Amino acid sequence: MQGVVLCLDEANHTRVQGLAESLEQFGGRPATIGLPHLTLHAAKQYDIEKVNKRVLSLGRSLPPVTLTSTGIGVFPGEKTYVYLTVVRNPRLALLQRTTYEEIRLLGTGSEPVWAPDRWVPHITLAQFERGARVGEAVQHLLSKDVPFECVVNEISVIEGEPTARVITSAPFDA
Repeated sequence: MQGVVLCLDEANHTRVQGLAESLEQFGGRPATIGLPHLTLHAAKQYDIEKVNKRVLSLGRSLPPVTLTSTGIGVFPGEKTYVYLTVVRNPRLALLQRTTYEEIRLLGTGSEPVWAPDRWVPHITLAQFERGARVGEAVQHLLSKDVPFECVVNEISVIEGEPTARVITSAPFDA
């Protein structure tokens, strides 16, 4: 899997990674080991050279964006995902829509959830198989100081699951 993402600043990166790792005791598998992020678009495979060029161009043409996380959410299903909610503000919605329009035709295996009208801004913490203790994991998170705000100064292309690595990063034009 590859994605165009917003990586967190160092302080929030450490904090969110710690929250993700704390869910292992309930059967959760941290979503992306070592690289908490908000995904703007993802695909099984990108034409990486073209995506890198588009991401560099996006970085030069857009200002930094503020992410505000206010709570916890759950995507239920065959595999259940626990995530931090991120407020969809006009600036973030515009960034995601612009990214989607620039990137969507440059990859294969993209899901409809990345379309701007279906996109739910979030930072995935962990994935749970059926029978895992999701309710206990959510209760555990409710006892933590979850809300945060951070300014993201770059847009990145990453690959890999569950251990992700950055392929390209482009600073936003301040």
